[in-house]
Amino acid sequence: MIYGHIHANTNAEYWPLIERSGLMLNAGVDVNNFVPVTFDEMVENNNEHKAKVAAQRMIHDNRELFAHAAELQHILKDCGGEDDGDHDD
Repeated sequence: MIYGHIHANTNAEYWPLIERSGLMLNAGVDVNNFVPVTFDEMVENNNEHKAKVAAQRMIHDNRELFAHAAELQHILKDCGGEDDGDHDD
């Protein structure tokens, strides 16, 4: 199904259905870079949009975990225990 006019609204109650479905494509201009697109370009743009939204949700849902990881990394660095990643010794 091709649809539009939702303005890439990922907060709507219907978004989880759209996000899970590979059979629904947003023809809206905001997802398609405000230019006419071919069907294949629309598929690619929708996949990119869904991936971006999933990444943003992961960051948002785990922001506390990321904050703790950054804090631990800072503590390790202050203690001289951070691995610099250089293993050519």
